[in-house]
Amino acid sequence: MRTILPLAIQADAQLLRIRFPRHEHRSDRGLDLAGLQVPASISVWRDLLVPEQAETLYSYQDQFYKQYAAVTKNTFGKGNVYYVGGGLSEEALEKIAADVTSDCGIETIESDRDVEVYRRHIGGDSYLFLMNHSDKEKSCGNEKLGPFESRIVKG
Repeated sequence: MRTILPLAIQADAQLLRIRFPRHEHRSDRGLDLAGLQVPASISVWRDLLVPEQAETLYSYQDQFYKQYAAVTKNTFGKGNVYYVGGGLSEEALEKIAADVTSDCGIETIESDRDVEVYRRHIGGDSYLFLMNHSDKEKSCGNEKLGPFESRIVKG
């Protein structure tokens, strides 16, 4: 059975500069990918992508699909368009997110998992808003947060 991609995705292929010849559902068992410096796998579903002008960031490694890309990046105007063709592993998503934020000059603040952090400037002062969304103690830098605790820190 062949899956017909929705018209919106087919139209976006012009922006993405890729073709979508096939799409298939996968089990939760991940398939290994080759690409950026971090190990990656894909599960749940996968789009088999043929880059026309886009750069391949990750490609499939299984016997019959090595010629297809799994994740692509295309320059468009003054920015970039990324396409992730499946349920990409967390490490690979984190690598892509780090690259995007770095390329765009977006400040990131390291924190424990489940800790939301954002910076606000009020007048000439800078504040960090810290929110622990878990039922366990977490930290952000030198700040320890109790379960579900929120805190505003100057600096």
